[in-house]
Amino acid sequence: PAVVTYVVALGLSLVLMLLTVGAAIWQTNRGVELNAAVRASLETRSHLRLLLRALQDAEIGQRGYLLTGDESYLGPYFSAAESAPREIGALEAAAGASAARQAEVIEIRELAVRKMDEITQTVSLARNGRRNEAML
Repeated sequence: PAVVTYVVALGLSLVLMLLTVGAAIWQTNRGVELNAAVRASLETRSHLRLLLRALQDAEIGQRGYLLTGDESYLGPYFSAAESAPREIGALEAAAGASAARQAEVIEIRELAVRKMDEITQTVSLARNGRRNEAML
């Protein structure tokens, strides 16, 4: 009877130890997954912020050019024309296989292209001597 009690207690201790180790491993893996998700989210937010900044800078440069006629104001516009597609590409890559996130990136791309087209059109009008029309 004492040996049976000892074996049962030892067996229960072993089971509890295995459960504890298993729970610790699961919790560690879950923590790693959550950290990766947070990192991906922060990276996506960073690309969105850079895209928005590029579009805002392009618009500011456009306004400066339309108001002054000074081509040096178009620097941010030209920079945005290069950086916006790069940021959209990074967002597409970050979307991965998620259909919902891919749809969001498609919508963002369409909005960004529309905005850049609008800016390009007004700059073109101003360069062609139709500044008053560009400012409407």
